[in-house]
Amino acid sequence: MAIQTWEYQVVDGRLAEDRLNVLGREGWELVAVTDSLTYLKRPILGFKERITLEQREKYARLRGESLKG
Repeated sequence: MAIQTWEYQVVDGRLAEDRLNVLGREGWELVAVTDSLTYLKRPILGFKERITLEQREKYARLRGESLKG
């Protein structure tokens, strides 16, 4: 079983809702807010999760393979 690893971001100040929504779409999760700091975290993705389906298909084509059935 793989251990989940995280990356963290500490932002000076409080963030507006629209900025938090952008960060949420980027995978960041709000952890805590203080008077002067905002703390966020997101999982560090493994190699398989980082590459896109398009990249996988391109690599398969280069090797003369197909990802489909």
